[in-house]
Amino acid sequence: RSPHASSTTELTFVSEDKRQAALFAFRRGKQGENGESVEVIRPSGLAPKKTYRLIEQNPDDKPRIQSGVAMTGEELMKKGVSIKFQNPPSSAVILMTETSDGK
Repeated sequence: RSPHASSTTELTFVSEDKRQAALFAFRRGKQGENGESVEVIRPSGLAPKKTYRLIEQNPDDKPRIQSGVAMTGEELMKKGVSIKFQNPPSSAVILMTETSDGK
């Protein structure tokens, strides 16, 4: 997402073998915006058939995702992951690691 078209921007970095990826999501506030919001972020570049475990890297007293959930690359790229942003500005860093157990 472009920071010029949305108050939320995201970047996804995927390893060459597609076993790990890092998602960085940023929500900046626009005038008059306050409070929490849930936004669906769809990472790109993942392997559709691989299953990834999602771990939030910057948890605090209010988690932004349900950490530990496993989803396929296809699910992540099509359905996305719901991120609960706090009052703007806010950010989330999510590590996605391939899991062999599929759970």
